[in-house]
Amino acid sequence: MKTLQITLRTLLAAPLALGLPFAAIHAAPQYSISDLGTLGGTYSSGIALNEAGQVAGYSHLPGNAALHPFLWQEGTLPQDLNTLGGTHALVSGINNQGQVVGNAQITGDSAGHGFVWSAGAMLRLPTLGGTRGRATAINDNGVVTGSTSLLNNTVEHGVVWLSSTAKSPLDLGTLGGANSQGSDINFNGQIVGYAENASRLTHATLWAPPYNTPALDLGTLGGSYSEASAINGLGQVTGISSNTGDTQFRGFVWQAGQGMEDLGALTATSTHTAGIDINANGDVVGYSTTAGGAAKRAIVRKAGIALADLNGLILPNTGWVLSEAHAINDAGQIVGIGSLTKVDTVNNINRVESHAFLLTPDTEKPTISCPATVTTTGAQPAGIGTAVATDNLDPAPVVTNNRPAIFPGGTTTVVWTATDASDNKATCNQLVTLNSADKTPPLVSFQITPAAPSASGWYLTAPSVVWTVTDPESAISSKVGCTNVASVANTSTAGLTYSCTATSAGGATGPVNTPTIKVDNTLPTLANVPAAFTQAATSLTGAVVSYTVPTAADAFSGINMAGTATGVICAPVSGSAFPMGSTTVNCSVKDNAGNSNSANFVVTVADTTPPTIACPAAVNVVQGQAVTLGNASASDNIGVTALTNNAPASYPIGTTTVTWTAADAAGNLASCAQPVTVSSAPTPPPTTSETISVAKAQCKRINATSGEWSVQGATSLTTNNSIQLYSTATVPADLTSYKLGAAIVNSKGQWQFQTKSGPACSSPISLRSAAGKVLGNIAVAIQ
Repeated sequence: MKTLQITLRTLLAAPLALGLPFAAIHAAPQYSISDLGTLGGTYSSGIALNEAGQVAGYSHLPGNAALHPFLWQEGTLPQDLNTLGGTHALVSGINNQGQVVGNAQITGDSAGHGFVWSAGAMLRLPTLGGTRGRATAINDNGVVTGSTSLLNNTVEHGVVWLSSTAKSPLDLGTLGGANSQGSDINFNGQIVGYAENASRLTHATLWAPPYNTPALDLGTLGGSYSEASAINGLGQVTGISSNTGDTQFRGFVWQAGQGMEDLGALTATSTHTAGIDINANGDVVGYSTTAGGAAKRAIVRKAGIALADLNGLILPNTGWVLSEAHAINDAGQIVGIGSLTKVDTVNNINRVESHAFLLTPDTEKPTISCPATVTTTGAQPAGIGTAVATDNLDPAPVVTNNRPAIFPGGTTTVVWTATDASDNKATCNQLVTLNSADKTPPLVSFQITPAAPSASGWYLTAPSVVWTVTDPESAISSKVGCTNVASVANTSTAGLTYSCTATSAGGATGPVNTPTIKVDNTLPTLANVPAAFTQAATSLTGAVVSYTVPTAADAFSGINMAGTATGVICAPVSGSAFPMGSTTVNCSVKDNAGNSNSANFVVTVADTTPPTIACPAAVNVVQGQAVTLGNASASDNIGVTALTNNAPASYPIGTTTVTWTAADAAGNLASCAQPVTVSSAPTPPPTTSETISVAKAQCKRINATSGEWSVQGATSLTTNNSIQLYSTATVPADLTSYKLGAAIVNSKGQWQFQTKSGPACSSPISLRSAAGKVLGNIAVAIQ
């Protein structure tokens, strides 16, 4: 994308002739406009544009003392690309890699050279020997064109740098004259610009790689002057040329085999029109002067469409006057320069500044709303209404439809289309129905949801009833009933029925009745549920338990008796065998609609009955006689697990109560008492007096349960007499307990008890003779 020849010298010496405020004839807007801003000054210009929407241009710095190139892209401020060390630099072109070319003054402003800026670095391009140079365009292969002065600086030739690091450029030569310039280069390496011929006339020129064949003179529009400014990938060229007699300048499009085509002008008296750039679609941008050449206006000439003033293709009253369009990409975006009136609120004045602009084609569809559906009977509709359309830019999108001249019977879809000035389209559909004379009554139907009740014939959830009344041929004139019911309430067993009668021009339908609807969504209730209770066990396996079955009630469909007396079913049933432990009795009930409810209670079967016990008869003995208790008897509904008594080891004289106790597995106890009475034995009168002495009483302990005994003494009764030892301090009343060995028969009045394995050693002991003599508390020497 390229612009016309621009040099620092011409720019600084002659400011651009920007347009004054004017009243443009506005067509419908086709572009939105963006102000690209400046680098701090009041002036900027957009020069070149790539397919990514990056814009290269130049701008004054703060104070308007210096011009610097900039790079702009959506969402950022202009980026200052700086210079080659001098005060000023201009930009001329940009490729799709974002590489920028132009010309810049070197340190001291003594000379200007072409440059390539890439990734933040500005590289100076060599010349053909002179001190002046400028780069005007760079293609996507990195090949650069422009011009430089020769060694003596008296002439300038168009050149091509095959890369940004080339040591020297290739001289493109001229058409036989002194000067030339390459102004643009396409992807194929074709270069266009201008060259002087032998008559020193400047003509648009085309060079083709490898640049070793003569340049092609593209001719003029009849005058003596032409200059090419841009070439697209198809080889189409645009530029400016004088007409016959050199009275006016006109933009042109040139292509091989067809020659130059005049782009036309804004007015018949426009003095200058220029084609500055051309995209792959053949669309050309540039400028054209107003009547008499008063001011420049940015223009676009789309292929096959007459040249148009861009000021008439943006929204009015924006403050912009677009003077020149310098570049257009294949997406149709356009950059250039225009005057922008800005309100200075501090000083309460309007300031007019020259700024770079970016135009973006409108791609947003209009919005459209169709008129309402039209239905008629027997005749064509009087009208179908009008769709309403709005657009982001176009104040009056064109609205069309495809309605037929005569609507056929039935339904026709009318498509409404809104088209804005950028040919963006939006559609909506309208239905137009033409019915014949109504000869049939309305259609009446209903929908019950849920569609069917439960198997019982009752709805367990509240159903809804929705009526549908239609007549495709005429309007419904009346409806009786036909009321939608969002939720049918609970009913009695009789249920409810709904109806609908509808009338149209075709007659009446109805009443249409629904089936009888019976609704019960309420659970039956259970009452008199027994509380938890405990039942005494009657055997090891449990007991038969009887209980009162709960009662039930239902407000709507009634209790489903189902072969029972109350409708309540409990398990386990009353009167059945329950096992030992806790059992949950579950009771349930259903109503006739199928709703169910339940309750439960706990029955515990436990052994709570103590055993029965009978004690043996009372015992009466005389001192010295053995006590025989006998056996108690006991029984239990589950079983006796233990039968015990607390009988003592010996019984004192008097009555001792022996308690017998019976226990079952549940720990229930029963007891009874057995009296044991010991009476004193009468002491027989002694027949003779007797004296007993103990000479020795000792025991050597063997272990805890045995000892070696040695007890001896004398008695005065030497005949028919014996001695019995006892291990207690006194002689037991029954004379049989606690004997220490057998009775000892005396010999000539001497007696002796001696054993090496007797009972455990103890002290004191006692003795009794057969004659009845008793000694107690006899000390035993225990070893």
